Amino acid sequence: FSSSGLHYNADAVIHTGQKEAKIKVSSFQEFLNPNYREVAIESSKGVVVTQNDGDTKDVPVHFIIPFSGRPTNLVRFLKFYDEKLLAEGYNLHLVVVLFIEPGDIDAAKFVSDKFNILKKKYPNREFFLTTKTGKFNRGQGIELGINTRKNHDLMAFMDVDLIFDGGYIDRIVMNTIEGKQVYF
Repeated sequence: FSSSGLHYNADAVIHTGQKEAKIKVSSFQEFLNPNYREVAIESSKGVVVTQNDGDTKDVPVHFIIPFSGRPTNLVRFLKFYDEKLLAEGYNLHLVVVLFIEPGDIDAAKFVSDKFNILKKKYPNREFFLTTKTGKFNRGQGIELGINTRKNHDLMAFMDVDLIFDGGYIDRIVMNTIEGKQVYF
């Protein structure tokens, strides 16, 4: 890290069928000079600068996942979501936008059953399922998911094939400034 720039890290494990690929990307951008530990909050009384102590687990993050088919991938993601994120105390909420073919009620029941298990285990976390009949469309799924959240919610758009650690959640929280800056 440098006072004259920002260090980007992207850590992910991508599952494609039988293979698993680990990705680590790092790049340095000299032209940026943000200080993500300080957040300026504008109010009617002026600008207040607060210091973030680095504890990001309490900040609610809403995952939005457009999804169609591949139930084993969803099961793997939910297991990871449970064991590596929720069990570690992260304040996460999950929205799945499920695209189904006409007459395929089994898909919605399958996801709903998995959500109900997690709802019992984590009653203070939200698991929201919405369905859309028709062919999968990631952009439309993200939009539908966004429409289920409040305007000021911190959202992360995910895919069930991405596996990451809590550090990624920390970076989402630390590197996002409402109305000014996104992190991806």
